[in-house]
Amino acid sequence: MIKNQTGSLTVFAFDAATNLPKTGDAANLLAYVKIDGGAVTVLSDITAVEEDANNAKGFYTFDLTAAETNGDLACRETTLGDLAVAAHLSSLDYFGEVPWNDFAAASEWYVRMKSRPSFRSILSDRVPGQPPVAHYAELDF
Repeated sequence: MIKNQTGSLTVFAFDAATNLPKTGDAANLLAYVKIDGGAVTVLSDITAVEEDANNAKGFYTFDLTAAETNGDLACRETTLGDLAVAAHLSSLDYFGEVPWNDFAAASEWYVRMKSRPSFRSILSDRVPGQPPVAHYAELDF
């Protein structure tokens, strides 16, 4: 799955003993994931919905929207990649070149990055002779 692409994941569930599709079992299906080589964990913030039990027996869809918006760019934890992208966006944001109103999720993520103590010093940097846009150093713009 590619991170930050809102969507869903459809799986096929079957009974290992009979090899028949499982139906009516959405409440018992869990999504186990392994993120960035870490331990396998269950996604507790998503649930499965059974597709058409008559025509698509055994197919369940997980809505991944909530799971995807709970994390950062690559995974649920902040990584060096998040900080690197935020630093580059900060350069564009300094000049007002990022249309934040068009990208609400990115704006929310960037506000979280700007709020990190390790990132605050970047917001105090200035280009001689070129002041930043008014919202640049604000944590919530």
